[in-house]
Amino acid sequence: MAVRQWARWVLVGRRDGLRAAVRQRVGVFTWLDESEVDQAPSTAEVDPTVNGVGAPEEGDGWIRLLDRSELRAGDVLEVFADERALVLADVGGVVHAVDSLCPHAGGPLGDGQLEGPTLTCPWHGWAFDVRSGSCEVSDDVRLRTFPVRIDAGAVWVDIGREG
Repeated sequence: MAVRQWARWVLVGRRDGLRAAVRQRVGVFTWLDESEVDQAPSTAEVDPTVNGVGAPEEGDGWIRLLDRSELRAGDVLEVFADERALVLADVGGVVHAVDSLCPHAGGPLGDGQLEGPTLTCPWHGWAFDVRSGSCEVSDDVRLRTFPVRIDAGAVWVDIGREG
């Protein structure tokens, strides 16, 4: 990735990321998302209005986020579950959900890089295991994880409890 592309990706984020969704919703700096500069490989776009549709039969608190086909192996995708921003990561065909904000300094983990189960924050390089939330930099810092369920071809997350 060229230096200019990398700098834009770190400072502005992906066109389909959380910051882009906020820019579109508020209507400011939307020109940033129309730039010709390529960004990090993007994932499928998610319409935030889809969130909160129904719940699986087994219990309350589950929120439908997207179709399973929208998340491919190795993808990282920012989504909204009610008012909470989450990151979905597909590690070897298994979907994991974690908080979108880095617990170290509030960086946008949805703009981070996923290598295997390790998600690296673009701001300071802190790395987290999306399966457990453990941090590779400090044992005192954990990333909040959430239970994920695949039901009828959709990805569901329970934001009311930790995974």
